Formats: sequence, C-alpha cells, structure tokens
Amino acid sequence: MQSPHKNNLQNPQIAFLDDIKHFSEPIREIELAIVAFFAEVGVWNGRFPKLSSIYAYFLFHQTLTQKQIRQLTGYSKGSVSLYVNQMEEQGLITKKFIEGTHILQYISTARRVKLDYLSKAQNLDDLKTITEFCEEILGNLTKKQNLSSNYSEDKVLLGQRMEDLRYFTQNRTTAHDPDYQPIDPTQVKFQIIHSSVDPIFDTETEEIEALFHRKMLEMGVLEANNPKMAQVNSYFITRRCLSPKFPIQKTNFSPATVYSILRFLHEHRFIEKLPSSSAYEMKSVAASFRLYRFHYFGLLTSRIGDFQAMQDKLRDPLEELFGQSGYFSIYTVIDHILVELRLLEAWLQSQQPLIDQLNAFVKP
Repeated sequence: MQSPHKNNLQNPQIAFLDDIKHFSEPIREIELAIVAFFAEVGVWNGRFPKLSSIYAYFLFHQTLTQKQIRQLTGYSKGSVSLYVNQMEEQGLITKKFIEGTHILQYISTARRVKLDYLSKAQNLDDLKTITEFCEEILGNLTKKQNLSSNYSEDKVLLGQRMEDLRYFTQNRTTAHDPDYQPIDPTQVKFQIIHSSVDPIFDTETEEIEALFHRKMLEMGVLEANNPKMAQVNSYFITRRCLSPKFPIQKTNFSPATVYSILRFLHEHRFIEKLPSSSAYEMKSVAASFRLYRFHYFGLLTSRIGDFQAMQDKLRDPLEELFGQSGYFSIYTVIDHILVELRLLEAWLQSQQPLIDQLNAFVKP
C-alpha cells in the first residue's frame, strides 16, 4: 500500500494542502494581533484561549489540516487534536479526507465573524441546564427539612443563592424560549440573609453544595479555561463572603494561586472587597453575572480603536499592502469585527441607565 506521505510528494495539490502558505510578513503581523485578540476574548468569555485562537485561524484560512494548525499556532499534536474535536462537536467546523490520502482537512462552518462563537442554541441549553439543576438543589434542600420548621442558617444561605441564580438563568431563558415562564421574585422560600465571612455548612448542606460545584465544573460555565478559578468562583456563588484562607483550606491550592484568582475575580467584578477586611463578597449571583457581561462588552468595545488602526494601515497607499498574500482575508475579518464591536457599543450606550443601577446595587 502506498504511503500517504509518498503520495503527497507526487501530488503538488495535496502537498500544498498539507503545508500552510503563510501570509506575507506585514499581513502576518496583523493576523497575529487578531489571533491574540480572539485568545483574550476566550479568557474574558470563559472559553479556552487556544480553541479561540484556532477559531480565528479558520476565519482567515477557511480550510486547514491539523498539521497546518500546528504550523500556525505552535500547539502540540495533542492540543490541536483535542480542540478540533471540540470545535467539531460544537458545529464550528466539519471534516473530510483529502482525496487519495488519510489526511483529514477541517472546513469552517462560519459564514461571518462571531465574537461569541457558540450557537444561541448551545448557550440556551446551558441556561436551561443551570435553571433545572438549581431547582434540583432547591428540591434537595426542602427535602432535608420540614417546611413548617425554620431552616438552619446554612440552608437558608445556600437556598437563597440557588434561587438568585435560578431567577437569573430562567428569566434569560424566557427571552429566547416561550415555553419557559419567568419566575416571580416574590415567590421564594429562602429570604435574603446577611451571612458572615466563611460561613460554616453542616455535613448535609456541604453534600448538596458539592453537587452544585461538580455540575458547574462539568459544564465549564465558570471560567472553563481555568478549573481552579472555576472552583473558587463556585464557592463564592454558594457561600457569598469568603476570606482568602477559606479557598486555600478547601481546595489545597497554594496561597499564590488563590490570591491570583481573587485578583482576577475582583478585577472582573465577580466579587467586591469588603471594607477594612481581607475578605471578598459576591453580593448577588445574578447581578454579578449581568455586570460581568457588561464589563465583557466594555472590554470588547475598548478595542475599536485598535481595529480601526489596522484597517487604516491596510488602506494606506504608502504601506503598499494591497493585494499581498492574505490581504483580502484579513481586511474582511477586520471589517466584520468592527461591525460587531460598533453594534455592541451602541447597545451598551442604550443600556447605560441599567448599568448605573446595577453598579449601585452591588456596591457595599
């Protein structure tokens, strides 16, 4: 049987498909800047930055082999294989064999640039799953105690946090799915309490809390690119107020790791620093999720100037870039990104009164 590699040598078309043709150097510089942007978007949006980088390369090249992806990114065989499989599962690419070889080529399904490349259906499924799981947690809590009796403080806290998250996810779902009815915020079993720092849960409540943590980690909805960050974030969702020593003791992460995570969560408005204390608080799960989205869109729109400068460089006749390898592909991607960012900018401006209210709501 003839070796596929020998076949490549005999067939120039196949050899070209297997070895990437790099863009010309000035264009390549802009390409790398856009890839770095998509990697940042991956981090900001809780996605794997390597997957986001590969997604960006598909926007430019449309069709790639795993070898070509490795040439472009420098990622290992294992990483490329993992991420292209995930992209295929998410419907971002399809695959087929190059005729006459055992080499797979992957074809982008994107018809336009998307900054949040997951489909609306997948995001909607995530929201539904979180809503239903919160209801399961609330059911477990109510089974553990007679409804006619007072709940212990730890169950009240966990119950209130689950109701808060369920209220947010179900009402987000309702906007896209008419079968989901909005929750009346007055119909709650667990009233808001002011919890202490590092609240103590009994064994029963900790078991229920552990179910929630495992589900969130499995779904990858809490900073999926960093499981350690997801674990710390998940404790803030369930316990509200924590000092640095709590996640250090609970997770066995190093103090340096925990403090790095806390800085990230604080900078991105997941948590607020308590005055005159080393502790942090996630006041409202729902408000924090909303604020994160606004902050995320703000980070995106702050880059409009960068992309406008890239587009101006491509248009500048003195740069002599027109018609060079990769020019039209890069220009098209930049143009689409600018359209997306300006739409977000207009939407943020329309939401400013709500942003002001939410900022006031989560401040101490």
